[in-house]
Amino acid sequence: MKKIIWIISGLVLVGIIGFIVYEEARTRETDSAVQDNQIEQNKVMGQDQNAAESMAVDIANFKYNPSNLTVKVGDKITFKNNDSVMHTVTARNGDFDMPVNPGEAVTIVFEKTGTIDYYCKPHPSMTGKVVVN
Repeated sequence: MKKIIWIISGLVLVGIIGFIVYEEARTRETDSAVQDNQIEQNKVMGQDQNAAESMAVDIANFKYNPSNLTVKVGDKITFKNNDSVMHTVTARNGDFDMPVNPGEAVTIVFEKTGTIDYYCKPHPSMTGKVVVN
């Protein structure tokens, strides 16, 4: 009789331990799914901290507007030429040299930190600066 009680007690103990392990795994899985869902919701709502930003610079009246921008690594700036003549977006450090025809746009992705002074080759009085953090 004692042997049967020990066997039943052992089975009950194994069952309790199995249930605890199962519930712990299920809770972790649920917590992970909730966290993944929250990350996806933040991305959809534009709150992803690592998402690249897109900014725009208008080229009009022989000026870049805005002429000075601060961006993060991976951000993009689109330069749109609203003048009737060709301009360039040319980095003084040689990182880029992009012609922009009237009515067209070019997009530059900033992939490293630093300060980049830029200008228009045909119109050197047109200048701007991008600070990349």
